[in-house]
Amino acid sequence: TRLSRSSRTIEALRSAGKGALRLDDSSTSAGAGEDEAKGEGRSVRKAAAGLLACLPLAGDSDGIPPAKLWSRAVADEAEGLVELVGTFFPLKKRQKGGKSGPSRVGSAAAEFAKSVRSEASSLPSQSDRSKLFLTRLLGSSSVLSSLLDLDGYDPRSASMLLTSSLPVPSLLDAADALLSLPVAVESRLRSTKSRLRDVPVDGGLLSPASAAAVANAARMEGHSLFDRTCGMLRSSDAGLPFGTRLTGTASSALRSASSRSARWAADPAGTPPLRLDGRGRKEGRGLLGSVRLRTAAVKSFGEVITCLGSGVAADKGARQGMVLVATCLLEQTVAAGDDFDAASEEWGTLGDRLELVKMCSDALASCLSVGGAYLDFPTRRTIESASSSCLLCIHADAPTGIGGGGGGAGSSRPLSYSPVKVSLLRLGTRCASVPWPDGGSSVDAIVILYDAASALRRDRDGTVASEACAAAALCDALRSPRTPPLSIVASRDGGGAGSGVVAAASGGGAESLAEGLRLAREEGRKAATAAAVAKAAASARKAARKEKSKKKEKSIEAEEKPASGSIVSSRAAEKKEKSQGEGETAGEVSSKSEKKRMTPDNEARADTDETKGGDGNETPPRPRSARSKGQEDVPVGDAKSPAAEEVRKDTECVQKDSIDVSAEERKADEDDVEMHKDKPSGSAGEAEDESMEGDASSDAGSKIEDKEEAAAVDHPMDADDSSASGDSADQADDDSDEEDFPDIVDSGPDEQDI
Repeated sequence: TRLSRSSRTIEALRSAGKGALRLDDSSTSAGAGEDEAKGEGRSVRKAAAGLLACLPLAGDSDGIPPAKLWSRAVADEAEGLVELVGTFFPLKKRQKGGKSGPSRVGSAAAEFAKSVRSEASSLPSQSDRSKLFLTRLLGSSSVLSSLLDLDGYDPRSASMLLTSSLPVPSLLDAADALLSLPVAVESRLRSTKSRLRDVPVDGGLLSPASAAAVANAARMEGHSLFDRTCGMLRSSDAGLPFGTRLTGTASSALRSASSRSARWAADPAGTPPLRLDGRGRKEGRGLLGSVRLRTAAVKSFGEVITCLGSGVAADKGARQGMVLVATCLLEQTVAAGDDFDAASEEWGTLGDRLELVKMCSDALASCLSVGGAYLDFPTRRTIESASSSCLLCIHADAPTGIGGGGGGAGSSRPLSYSPVKVSLLRLGTRCASVPWPDGGSSVDAIVILYDAASALRRDRDGTVASEACAAAALCDALRSPRTPPLSIVASRDGGGAGSGVVAAASGGGAESLAEGLRLAREEGRKAATAAAVAKAAASARKAARKEKSKKKEKSIEAEEKPASGSIVSSRAAEKKEKSQGEGETAGEVSSKSEKKRMTPDNEARADTDETKGGDGNETPPRPRSARSKGQEDVPVGDAKSPAAEEVRKDTECVQKDSIDVSAEERKADEDDVEMHKDKPSGSAGEAEDESMEGDASSDAGSKIEDKEEAAAVDHPMDADDSSASGDSADQADDDSDEEDFPDIVDSGPDEQDI
């Protein structure tokens, strides 16, 4: 039989299978839709992987047994996956010499990496390279899955592999590389500037942006490979030597995929502080916030627990993982309310969240079934409290939901779906049947399970009703008296949903975990609100300073306008006073000259003429003012009489006096003109205007200073605070310009101004 199978035929089949694995979805189905193309491409990959997985059974011409050929094929595919990830996106920095350290890669894996690099180098665009990476990744993982699942092997063929050895280190290396790819890609993407995110990384073929498009798919394949490896170890009872590495890988994957609120509630001391981006917002979970990744991580953790057995209860990382799974269950059911910020914590569909709740319930049930009485009291209390809280919500039909408050349609409540009800009933059954570490039973868990099962007996779904009847029968068997009588001993630790609030780090109940989730979300909201308030305060301080400066300018302008008006009015008043003074001076001169010309005889005559009139009445005194040109004298009485003669003489004297006064005035004006000509510059009017303006401005300045001094005397602290607030406001403005989102500080008087 061996002679009839030529090596050429086997090589032809191998090359045909590898060629089919290189085909992408678009080339396998031309003209089909996207979903149909993906389905056909998956079918082609599965068929080609099954063909390559069966080739080790044929043997070779060198006489190597099929068991060794199978082990070599598994090792080559696992090492090829590690080299594939390192070729497209290196996870470790290379040394100065260009080498990344010692490598255990075989010749087949090295040739595979070389062919992939040469093929990818000919593709200039990043989209083509990412498509090539995803195609090769899915092909290699399909071959590994077929080899580990013994796909196509009959019982006789499977018995030929009893002496085979499983290359566990190579498989775990490949799983670690795929599981850590999203973490490395997200870290590189955040640390790279936006204009450089499309540039390939050093030593790789993909850019950070292109790697982010395929990182989650690679992690899902890593979880699938890890689960199959655990299944192989469980079937051969060979998992204990690798127990520490298995629990470490599963716990780290679960922790990285969980939300920050769940991690903080389960382990406050081990959770890093909340980080904000450059705009003061919480850093989102871009890649690791996928609900599907969290579901796969919970499933992998359950596989590790069932693989290692009851001894896993002694591992600290395994116990922390159990508490974290219980926290994820509460986060999606009991603690999901109006304050649940689903956009920043996770992203996924409602079906993904329902699958996560179901997987958390199944994982906790596996932990109780495997760990049993070997679980410590805090861990057992946490698991049972989470289960009882969910069952109480089902019994009371509490308004809960994912990403929003309860009420309304049942589509927004995960506890109203049949798969979730079945999984929670199974978890409650485990809590009621598995004893505590001291040998006692959970009386509270039995009562709560019976109430929930009684409420679900008449459910519309047959599977839910059947599971509820089984749970109720178990509770009846545990609580009903038998012959001989059976005593139900309650655990001395208590437990159940009614246990007190204990710190989450020490394994507290559901109340402490729910409180931790609430505090973590509140911390995130406070941090985001604080950043927004700081930005608003900085802008408000800046606007207040602008408004204050505008008011100050307006007040200065208002004070300057009355000052200029007072200058004009003072000028007019001075001119008026000057004109009045000149008039008074002229009147005084004329009166003096008139007094000089008057004699005692003339005064007596004038008095006589004034007191006596022609009709015997008193006549008013005649004015003694100067006669203007062209004005004729009005004769009084007879011109030939002595009285008329005296009047004529008096009139001539007055005219002479007026002529003398006008001559004196002209002489005074000529003296003033000569005096102004002797000055060095400027005119008398300009000098007078300048002196008046200077006096007015000095008066206005003195008024402002008097007002400020009076305000300083009345409120001395306000004046100091105003100057200090100006300096601090300027400094705060400079700080706000330098930093995008400054911290909240006490702004002092600026807040009072605001």
